Amino acid sequence: MRNLAKIVAAGIVLLATVGSVSAADAWKPFVEVTLPHDVVDLGCEWGPGVKRLAARLCAHVVSNCPYHLAASFQGFRHAGGKAVMSPADLRVAINGHDASGGAKKVPIASSRKPTPGGVDVPVNLRVAVKGLEYYPAGQYNGILRITVMAGP
Repeated sequence: MRNLAKIVAAGIVLLATVGSVSAADAWKPFVEVTLPHDVVDLGCEWGPGVKRLAARLCAHVVSNCPYHLAASFQGFRHAGGKAVMSPADLRVAINGHDASGGAKKVPIASSRKPTPGGVDVPVNLRVAVKGLEYYPAGQYNGILRITVMAGP
């Protein structure tokens, strides 16, 4: 079976979640990942010190082949374009794995067999932010990117 890789990302307010990826042709390998929310609000924080933010999501995965899922988090940007939070000010963990730095992918799930009825996969995001007092006030957006790889 050929490897089939899809990267899905959706920008949202304060965080991003994955929409849906699927192949229309049932004879080709496909993996469909859905999350219940397009937007996840991590809340409102300000002031000095380290602020801890968290979100618990549940991805639903349907596939006709084995698969692997990985996730990464691409920092926070001011919604008005005034600032980008430095990676040095962010510590990110996804399902307990360090995902700091933006491009670092961490494994979140895999299956050695198809899941035609679907399975639920927890996605626990934890973000620690420091130095908020040095960034302009306002709304910040981030992207949670889930990479889907079909195949053994």
